[in-house]
Amino acid sequence: AKKNEANGYFELGYCYYYGCGIEEDNERAFKWHQLGAKNGSIIASYFLASCYKYGYGKENLFKAFELYKESAENGFIQSQYELASCYAFGKGIQENKIQALLYQENDGEYDVSESIRSTGM
Repeated sequence: AKKNEANGYFELGYCYYYGCGIEEDNERAFKWHQLGAKNGSIIASYFLASCYKYGYGKENLFKAFELYKESAENGFIQSQYELASCYAFGKGIQENKIQALLYQENDGEYDVSESIRSTGM
């Protein structure tokens, strides 16, 4: 699939996630973020990880960790923050304070809007 399609899936998932112009629906948000992530959207991977973290669709902290790590390694700053949190509190991975500090140092200013702009949105 083309990158624009993946971002479109993310945007639809985002609308369902937050109820932007439509009724909030966590199951549909999960579905659309899953499709976006599968088709290469880094930001969709981040939101899918959040769905797993908070139990939207299905709670799975290990899967949330994997997705945060994937999007963090692709430069999504907000995921680096979440990954630091996973390591710090042992959510989805064995607690590792050193790794937590490393990712925390890498998250920079933690500017969500900059992270979103970096994905081409």
